[in-house]
Amino acid sequence: MRVLSAAAAFNNSLGEGVFMPRPETRPLTKFEQRGERLGHDVWDLLFIKK
Repeated sequence: MRVLSAAAAFNNSLGEGVFMPRPETRPLTKFEQRGERLGHDVWDLLFIKK
């Protein structure tokens, strides 16, 4: 989030500092499932090139 927010060539499509909810169309990966099981947070970002 910090890197893309600081990049002048990109805009966060949902607003500054806002993470996107996981899209229903994106499958839940085994790595994501494992991370959540271990108590880690998983975030999606949607930045658009200016």
